[in-house]
Amino acid sequence: MGQVSRSAHIKGWARQAFVQRFSQNLESLYGLGFTYSMIPSLRDAYGDDKEGLKEALHRSMVTYITEPYYGAAINGMTVAMEEEKANGGDIDSDLITNTRLGLVGPFAGFGDSFHWGTIRPIVRAMFIPMATSGVLFGIFGDWIIWISAIVISWFTYWLGYRSGKTAILDLLQSGRIKLVTAAAGVVGMFMMGAMTSNYVALSTTLSLGSGDGAILLQSVFDSILPGLLPALLVLFSYLYLKKRGKFLNLLIIYCVIGVVGALFGIL
Repeated sequence: MGQVSRSAHIKGWARQAFVQRFSQNLESLYGLGFTYSMIPSLRDAYGDDKEGLKEALHRSMVTYITEPYYGAAINGMTVAMEEEKANGGDIDSDLITNTRLGLVGPFAGFGDSFHWGTIRPIVRAMFIPMATSGVLFGIFGDWIIWISAIVISWFTYWLGYRSGKTAILDLLQSGRIKLVTAAAGVVGMFMMGAMTSNYVALSTTLSLGSGDGAILLQSVFDSILPGLLPALLVLFSYLYLKKRGKFLNLLIIYCVIGVVGALFGIL
């Protein structure tokens, strides 16, 4: 029995951050990768207690799937609980398993929606225009996204280990997480609006009336809201995909509309 060394912590974190998702199966999803990331810490914690180590490895092999970088807090928390159990703490085996299973959902929801669903589009909206304009720095947008995720996983791992399950549950259930997510979502909507204005082009040549008194519909739309048609196009795409529509079908619809509109001179 003993304390988990810093080198074991680092090995476990690195396995979680870089190779945890290399293995996937229908029985435990990423449970094998999670177990692989836990091995260095469990060996330190249980030492010569082979039966205790075996039981801990079996506990790690249960179904596991979450966002891997923010979810590194679950690894840290599990290491802390296993370490306490190995040193005689009054921790039930089912508590370790059930706590981990109870946290994968919240961390998946927060990590996927915040980092990959909000931060990534914002960063890409900032860097794609630079890349398309020939600015070399524009190619580093995705590097920043992934490197920041890895850095975050380091801090969330130690948050889980040092704070334990109670602090993690309090953080997830507090209003602070919801506030940060909502604020980032608002910024993301602004960035998506800017990208729509710059990169989505849609206009119509239809007119009302004839001769000198004809009124172009496009001028009417522009007087209501410049870029109204591109905004409606993006809004329709969002709602369609949100209703589980298929991207390929949406692409075909737009291709057909574009061809027909061009043939009849209305787009």
